[in-house]
Amino acid sequence: MSRPPDLTEGPTTDVVVLVLENNQGDVLLTQRRAETHLPFYWEFPGGKAEPNETRLETLRRECLEEIGYTPSKAKEILTIHHTYPTKSVQIFVFHELAHHPIVKPLENQNMQWVPKNQLNQHQLPAANKGIIDYLN
Repeated sequence: MSRPPDLTEGPTTDVVVLVLENNQGDVLLTQRRAETHLPFYWEFPGGKAEPNETRLETLRRECLEEIGYTPSKAKEILTIHHTYPTKSVQIFVFHELAHHPIVKPLENQNMQWVPKNQLNQHQLPAANKGIIDYLN
């Protein structure tokens, strides 16, 4: 009897995200669009790395494209590897404290500032559990 195919075979996707924290201790979440993997879930701003791009370059490009914000003091705090039924991701997590960051939803996505201790009340991808645990 043959073994069922492993749906996670193949390359791991590198993703870079920013935990942007304001001076009240809230962090920014954006909502995924309908046509994406895990539609309408909330997530931290960021995205996939392009070939030959450093993690910091990816972070800056993705944040500028998504929320019109360029991180200037972001520090890498965590790396998470997570396997979904159909894909694997490696998430490089950056954190930046900015007193009054100016952000805007450039991809027509919903955004909201959420207290760190209320992140569990939002539907975030399973891969983000490690980020929430780290923040709390």
